[in-house]
Amino acid sequence: MNKNDQFGNGNPYISKLLNSPTKIANDLIITSGDYTHQYLDDIEIVEDLGNIKMCKFSMGS
Repeated sequence: MNKNDQFGNGNPYISKLLNSPTKIANDLIITSGDYTHQYLDDIEIVEDLGNIKMCKFSMGS
């Protein structure tokens, strides 16, 4: 198994505006093609725009 088989060959996932980040896990997995990492492990705020927070989601296995 090469690295791409394990971590997917899909596209980066960019979500719509969210109220509950846990609802994106399935869409993120399908879009990225990464079926190894199937639970939300961490959320990091990368940019604070006031009412909107730009976040990086890390998935765990």
